[in-house]
Amino acid sequence: MTHFEVKTAVRNPFRERHAFYQRLLHTPFENETGNVGDWVGVWLGEMKSRTALGQLQKLGLTCDTYKISPEKLAKMSSLEARGFIVRVKEDLEKEGNRTGTIENRLKCLRSWFLFNNIQVGKMPRVEGKSSKYGEGNEPVPSPEDLKLVLNEANLRAKAVISLIAFAGVRLGVVGNYKGKNGLKISDFPEMKIESKQVIFGKTPTLVRVRKELSKTESGYLTFLNAEGVGHLKNYLDWRLRNEKLGSDSPVVTAGTQRASHGSFIITKNIGEVIKNAMEKANLNHRPYIWRRYFFERLHNAVTENKLDRDFLTFMGGHRGNMDIVYTSLSKGAIDEKTLERMREQYRDASALCLETSVKSIMKEVEQRQKEIEQKQFEREIEIIGNERESQLLIAGYTREEIEKLDEGPGDPIVDMSLEDLAKLVQTKLEQRFGKKTNGNGNHQKVVNAKEAKKLINQGWTFLGKLADDEFIVKEPNDQ
Repeated sequence: MTHFEVKTAVRNPFRERHAFYQRLLHTPFENETGNVGDWVGVWLGEMKSRTALGQLQKLGLTCDTYKISPEKLAKMSSLEARGFIVRVKEDLEKEGNRTGTIENRLKCLRSWFLFNNIQVGKMPRVEGKSSKYGEGNEPVPSPEDLKLVLNEANLRAKAVISLIAFAGVRLGVVGNYKGKNGLKISDFPEMKIESKQVIFGKTPTLVRVRKELSKTESGYLTFLNAEGVGHLKNYLDWRLRNEKLGSDSPVVTAGTQRASHGSFIITKNIGEVIKNAMEKANLNHRPYIWRRYFFERLHNAVTENKLDRDFLTFMGGHRGNMDIVYTSLSKGAIDEKTLERMREQYRDASALCLETSVKSIMKEVEQRQKEIEQKQFEREIEIIGNERESQLLIAGYTREEIEKLDEGPGDPIVDMSLEDLAKLVQTKLEQRFGKKTNGNGNHQKVVNAKEAKKLINQGWTFLGKLADDEFIVKEPNDQ
């Protein structure tokens, strides 16, 4: 079979390439036991359908690039197979591919070799480019950022982003990779349609994620807050103008691609819908960042005791310590008391951490302002403390004596009144000079700036500053 070449008359080269890979890889051949069969098909049949599709594309691309068939790869020796993996790695690195891309291609090859009982040892070290998003370590956007994105999004994009950012569902829950399944109208049990209008019985509204949509293959529940409900209602009301929605209707449709992929939107296009809105808002993140937004923002609510940690784990589709809830859910029942407690906690946590409403954003602004004021206050306290320590040093106190004065709860020197500070200075001056510094026969004075200037010109000695406009001076010839 000749290798793949894109034909100019083809409308969809990606589809033709996929068909080419199917023909190239699924050619029967004789394996080491002498049996003839579609061994690539057997290899892929051991995987989940989505994984199998990815592996088919990776192996097909490798075979097409190096003009080699799966049969020749299957009949390599261990040393030849190891050398081929290293060659592919080096070529991909020279092309400037990212680390994740290279590793995935090599893992596919290793899997095919192992399926054919060819041992290749450990995977070689890969030195490709890092992800442009920082390997998933990019900062999580703020509610203000989410507000900007929602303002740039159309009705469908607002609904999709809300489901991910406010309900925490994965992109593949909204619509799977083939567009054959996803969230349905029936997955919102508290929502009903009357007179071409969507009505939600409760807010936050319950969202049921079926086990076939769950990555963990266990169904779970989450909630969509009032802001998300508003965006979803606007989108569904718009669809009801020209569409009849039933219990099995998709919550988010594929739009113009419905004929090709079924009634549900495919996962890839969900990412594109979100990415378009983010680019308009000048936000450079992966679409998946909004699920991280859900988790990390609500984690703040957990630390503030607004939300139970196990509830957050459960609503995110993870197992955690909620096995009893999962068990109840799989039997079609869940404790109503637990459900309502989850709803109430989610409502409070969402208002505090997730929503982009003015009220929610103002809370965050106020919190930031408090943090700034607290830092400024601490800085002022530090300055006051340093000034007062300087005054005590000038009066004659040693560092050890000042540390003893500062012992006790709080910050004694900073909290001390000016009158008490003056007494400490006076006491130390009396100890140093053996003379009274007040009353009759006064040899030292506490004066303002104007008087201090006048007395210094007359020969008095400047001893130190007591406060903003209080200075200590000593009479001439006072020993």
